[in-house]
Amino acid sequence: MKKKSKTDGYLAVSGIIFLVAGLLHLLRVLMNWTLTIENQVVPLWMSAVAVVVTWILGAELLRRGRE
Repeated sequence: MKKKSKTDGYLAVSGIIFLVAGLLHLLRVLMNWTLTIENQVVPLWMSAVAVVVTWILGAELLRRGRE
């Protein structure tokens, strides 16, 4: 059995942060929220891509944090 290190905790916390960020992007898509950055509207499809990317990263970080 592998000894737990500080890195494992950091990976797990980072994974949770990524999953929460993905959830917020999903809410933006489902609720049709407008996001404007310096007078430029960010298209909803970017948030749809962000949902997939952040959930993949979050799941991988959680998996590595539990190894």
